[in-house]
Amino acid sequence: ARHHAAVIADRAQAGELVGLESCTYTRNDVEYAAECGTLVVPENRADSNSRLIALPVVRILATGKNPTEPIFWFQGGPGQSNMRFSHLEGLIEEHDIVMVGYRGVDGSVALDCPEVAKAWRGVGGDLFSEESLTNIGQAFARCAARLQDEGVDLDGYTLPEVIEDMEATRIGLGYERVNLLSGSYGT
Repeated sequence: ARHHAAVIADRAQAGELVGLESCTYTRNDVEYAAECGTLVVPENRADSNSRLIALPVVRILATGKNPTEPIFWFQGGPGQSNMRFSHLEGLIEEHDIVMVGYRGVDGSVALDCPEVAKAWRGVGGDLFSEESLTNIGQAFARCAARLQDEGVDLDGYTLPEVIEDMEATRIGLGYERVNLLSGSYGT
């Protein structure tokens, strides 16, 4: 999926919502009519030469005849996928539900840091020892250096960029107004 998204990013324009087509979203063994596509955005909007990245977009279609404003979902985390929504009951009848993949988690670029996960185990069974905390800090530094060596512009992975991704999706889907629903980090 990441390779496919990267190919789309190479062929599209910044801010473009491409490949929007009918799909199905399944939750609790219930299938809902949806549309799936890809949002193409700059990795770092502050850099005019930034490469493009691709983020998945799913719009679960309201089941009622007269839907009102859509609901845009912001999952908690950080680091959790934004592509799962569980609480459709009581909402899906009157609202489209829109999920936009989080940059660095769901799209063509993944900020995976296995060296940090390993460091979180702690040294000598004491996660809060000075040695453990130093080890964790060094692991973050190693991961950042590795990602930058791979061409990732870490300055593009911020909350304001996530908000701009949502705004680009709102415009791409043609919504004038939206509702926001979030948990934890998403708030």
